[in-house]
Amino acid sequence: MANSTDEYAENSIAGLNSQPRLFSPNRGEETAISFRLNEPGDVTIGIYNIAGRLRRSFEGKNLFSGNHVFWWDGRDNKGILVVSNVYLIMVETKTVIVRND
Repeated sequence: MANSTDEYAENSIAGLNSQPRLFSPNRGEETAISFRLNEPGDVTIGIYNIAGRLRRSFEGKNLFSGNHVFWWDGRDNKGILVVSNVYLIMVETKTVIVRND
């Protein structure tokens, strides 16, 4: 009988960065959200305003360990340009361990 256990991997992401930090979507500029996965897996990237509201999300499925880049064009999940402001980036991973007992 197979059991599956969901377990969050500690320190599975390193080097989270965004460049350029200041960009103007109104002029067609984008920012690169980069990070390194220490082990393969799925990631969810959330971009939040300073009030904590989710403005944009990305999902990466079955990513290999190593460096990854996602591009943000300054648009929310509805495709509308967000206002100029400070935004917080959160990258989450989840590792699922399946074992056969």
